[in-house]
Amino acid sequence: MTENRPQSHTEDTCSQNIQRLLKHAYAPETPDADFATRVANSLQAAALERAATVKTSRPANTEHRAARHQHASASIYWQTTMLRVGSIAALFIVAIGMFYGLRPATDTLYRDGDLVWIDGRAYTPAETKGPDGFVPATADRINETTADVMRLVSTRGLTPRQLADPPTLQKAAVGDTISTSDTTRRRVTLPDGSVLYVNINSEAKIVGNRHVSVDRGEVFVEVNPVGEFDPESGQESRQRFVLTTPGQEIVALGTKFAVDVRQQATRVQVTQGKVAISPVAASETTTNANSHTSQSATTLVAGQQLTARKDALSDIAPAPPAAHELDWTRDLAATARSPLIPANEHTGGSLVVVDTQGQDVKLSLRNYHVDVYIEDGFARTTIDQTFFNHMPSRQEGTFYFPLPPDASLSRLAMYVNGKLMEGGMAERDYARQVFETIKYRQLDPALLEWVDGSTFKMRVFPLEPRREKRILISYTQRLPEIFGQLRYHFPAGHTMDQVRDWSAQIKIRHGDNWQWQSVSHAFESKTEQDDLILTAKGHDIRLDRDLLLELTPPQSYTPQATPFASFATTFHDGSQYLQLRYWPHLSLPPRRERRDWILLFEASGDRDPIVARAQVEILRSLLENAEHHDTFSLLTAGTRMHAWRPQASDATPENITEAIAWLENSHLVGAMDVERAYRAIAPLVDSATNPTIVHCGSAVPALGEREDSKLVELLPSTAEFVGVGVGKRWNRDLMKLAAERSGGFFTQINPDEDVSWRAFELLGKLNTPRLLNITVTADNHATGDSEFRLFETSLSAGESICAIARYESSATLPTQVTVRGQLDGQPFLQTIPVRQVAPRAEHLPRMWAKLEIQRLSAVGLLENKDRIIALS
Repeated sequence: MTENRPQSHTEDTCSQNIQRLLKHAYAPETPDADFATRVANSLQAAALERAATVKTSRPANTEHRAARHQHASASIYWQTTMLRVGSIAALFIVAIGMFYGLRPATDTLYRDGDLVWIDGRAYTPAETKGPDGFVPATADRINETTADVMRLVSTRGLTPRQLADPPTLQKAAVGDTISTSDTTRRRVTLPDGSVLYVNINSEAKIVGNRHVSVDRGEVFVEVNPVGEFDPESGQESRQRFVLTTPGQEIVALGTKFAVDVRQQATRVQVTQGKVAISPVAASETTTNANSHTSQSATTLVAGQQLTARKDALSDIAPAPPAAHELDWTRDLAATARSPLIPANEHTGGSLVVVDTQGQDVKLSLRNYHVDVYIEDGFARTTIDQTFFNHMPSRQEGTFYFPLPPDASLSRLAMYVNGKLMEGGMAERDYARQVFETIKYRQLDPALLEWVDGSTFKMRVFPLEPRREKRILISYTQRLPEIFGQLRYHFPAGHTMDQVRDWSAQIKIRHGDNWQWQSVSHAFESKTEQDDLILTAKGHDIRLDRDLLLELTPPQSYTPQATPFASFATTFHDGSQYLQLRYWPHLSLPPRRERRDWILLFEASGDRDPIVARAQVEILRSLLENAEHHDTFSLLTAGTRMHAWRPQASDATPENITEAIAWLENSHLVGAMDVERAYRAIAPLVDSATNPTIVHCGSAVPALGEREDSKLVELLPSTAEFVGVGVGKRWNRDLMKLAAERSGGFFTQINPDEDVSWRAFELLGKLNTPRLLNITVTADNHATGDSEFRLFETSLSAGESICAIARYESSATLPTQVTVRGQLDGQPFLQTIPVRQVAPRAEHLPRMWAKLEIQRLSAVGLLENKDRIIALS
């Protein structure tokens, strides 16, 4: 292990100076008045000279335009004398660049049909005199004239990054039958443009253009709306889409719904729009889409479900979050979209050396073993990889491994001459210095450096010629869980062509009576005492599939109807750890509520085109899954505000398509003024019935008010606030404060995630009850490390609270803990006795350290730098 390096005085002074420079970057000094006057006079003289030169060679019918330009030049003189030197220099450079790069080919200044871009909008010179001499350009003229300009702008990073064309999807024909096995799922486009997802062990037949029959299994349908819908009157004129099952007929319009057919029963869940369910005789199951049975029809709306049998229908019940029920469609949907960021070239881990030609070469992979230990909702994954150096000389290599975004690295080790050597964690600069020292001593270092948000790298030396090198790396993560069901995902899709020997073992502690399912690999199962063990192996195989596993506890452990709590403890390095997991009972709403969405899109200059594209896809997913009777307003924020339309629009497919196209062409310029953005929201909130503000960006102010508490006060108290921090740099404190104040929600989404699905999950959380401002305290009122650290301070229905505290090894554990929060604006309090504490929960020290690092980072990175490295 490496020792912590003390921070030098020079480094501390340098950090402070950088902070001061960044703090005052947008507050330049006032320029000398005489200098500003000289610059302004020079600009005015150049403009007048240019206008006079053009006037002598211009046709008579364009004289009135020259007069307007001379008038504008004179106006520039009086305005520029008040500009600061930074603004003058910037305008001068931009003016020269725009003039020589984009000016018309002739010398008659602006011709009829030419475009002028002012603050991100296109204008054309007016034929009649007006206050500014310009009128907005028509859409056709913009499309015809600026295609080349917009391509130039998009390639230079001034707009959100354009996505590549999506892959061509398989299109089914009438009469086709789609069947799946226990390891396959399919996604097909139906003849009418609707999309059908088919789960494992299912069968569906395309009966007609808008008619599907499902005999067994589970499907999800995204119905393509054909026709029109009037949101004000609720009148439908769309063509109906029919799905028949044994004994039932489901009629949908423009909607999204899931159907599960098993054991002579049909379960239906609606995620958007509405469907009508009615019994149908066996002889009528081949009816066409334009004639449906209306007798005894039961209507389901978004957020509802029911189970239909031949003789009866169950009561309509609230549906679980759609993202949970439809998680099996996630990968299918992702393959149909163009990736925002290419797959990591080191997925699964790679050992890279530099050959004699100076090129990076990946060493071949001989053995790859994955060992997973799952306990109490956490998974510790250990990857054991053996690489082979095929070169005839000793090499220096770099081992790369992309971690899942929620993982915490717990171990790295390397075999040296048959002996296992443990590695250590260090800062990047310090790690490099230690590596060089060890290298020249001909030892074998294993120092890990953090490269970016998910990739770690380890420098390895020496790699002996034609010898193997074995590397181990472990990480711990909390598994996604809802209503007691766990999902494990290991990104096993490797960049190597193949591996000689591959194996995997998954051990679920106390899981002998759990149900499990894997659609990615064929596992064999066995039990040891009360543990469940799954194993799989292969020889000379391609690592082209991620490892997926779903775990369902026995019914007695599933906390769906009553509150449920569990405790675990362990001892480590003189400390004792205590973990609480608690599932409060939160009743689901009877149906999804109508919303007036107010979407705030950050389009400032600090938004990277990839980050801006992620913001676009997040808002696209929210709107495409909103209810058709919802409304939305769309604003872009930077130095100035721009609204897509002055009034709210209905969330129809046509409006959504137009709004997203407008976002894709927004210019990423200026500095972010959060104060101005929040003030611009107020009038939209006043005119809305059930307003929900979605702030998508960083929420880091560069202009205007910068204090979080004052900015939050600008938000109308009648609106629910949803903060979506996009990218690594975001103002968590501001979004958290605004969400807690309004009973809303906040989260972070990174571009390297499946942003569309994350937005779909977010929408599901907004449509379920949420427990906010959660705290966990012990009856002994512990302080310091003994305070509980929480993974999340809010949760939705079906999710659990997870909190960890650290005590001295000799301390007595509390007899009870108290959970507090806010539910629907009312105080929530639950006291839980500490009993049946499970021992040997070995994941707790690492998880507590992760939570403590997050807390210290929020307090101050520089102030807590040494402690953070020590906890790493």
